[in-house]
Amino acid sequence: MSSLSMSNVMAPGPAVGHGMKAYKATALFKTLKFVGNMFGPSTIQVVGGRIAKKLDNHNAIVVVDLGTVVGTGVNFNLAVSATAFKALAGMRAKEEVVIQETSDQYIVTDGFTTYDMPKAPVHIPLALAAVPAGLEVLGAPVTIPDHRNLKRYVGKSGFMTLRLFDGQLEQATVASQSHPYTFNAIAAAALIGREPGIMLSTQIWFRHLKDGQTIKIAVMGDQYWVISSVPYEFQRNLEVYELAQVVS
Repeated sequence: MSSLSMSNVMAPGPAVGHGMKAYKATALFKTLKFVGNMFGPSTIQVVGGRIAKKLDNHNAIVVVDLGTVVGTGVNFNLAVSATAFKALAGMRAKEEVVIQETSDQYIVTDGFTTYDMPKAPVHIPLALAAVPAGLEVLGAPVTIPDHRNLKRYVGKSGFMTLRLFDGQLEQATVASQSHPYTFNAIAAAALIGREPGIMLSTQIWFRHLKDGQTIKIAVMGDQYWVISSVPYEFQRNLEVYELAQVVS
C-alpha cells in the first residue's frame, strides 16, 4: 500500500486566547476527549478551531471542524491525557472559562476548579494534516440507517474488507463472519454468487459507527480512500479519511 503523504498547515497567530465562553469550552473539551478515546493519537493539534489529525501508525486522518462553534482563533498543541480530557469534558462552568499557557501546559479554570492540559513535545508542530485533494468518488455514498446491526456484525474485528461491484460499494466482510454484510438489503439477492471487482482492507473508519453515517470510496491515482462522515455534536460532522489497502 502506498504510504500516506502528509503536509502541514501551520497555525497562525498566538497559541491560545485567555477567555472562552463556557459552552464553547465544553464543545472543545468533549471533542478532544472523544477523538483521544476513539482513535488513540498521542497528540492532538487544534488550529483555528479545527482538528485534522493524522493518526499514529495509521494511514488515516480524523477531521472535526468546530471553528463556527469555538471560534477560529482557538489553537492548542496537546499531549493526549485521558485523565485531563475526562475532567475537562465534565466541567460545569456557566459563563467563561479562562485558559493560560505556560511552557509545558495549558491551565484551565472555570472559576471553581483548575485543570491542567499537558502540551505536546516541543518538536511536534502546531499544524493540521493536509486532507487529500483531487479525489474522485466512485459510485454513490452509502448511508448506515441502523449502526447497531453493523456494529454487531463487526464485533471486535480489527480489520474490515469493503467489497465494490461495478464501482459501487455494496458489502463488507470481517474474519469472524462467514457471510458478507450488505449495506443495501435490496441488493443482497442480486449479489449472491457474484465476485467483487474491488476489495479494500480498512481498520479505522468503523471504530465509530452512528445512524446516518455516510461512507464514500474515492480514488486518486492508484490510491483508494474510504471517507466516512459521522453526524457529531454541535451540528458538526466528524470525518475520517482512510487510505485503504487493495486486496488482490
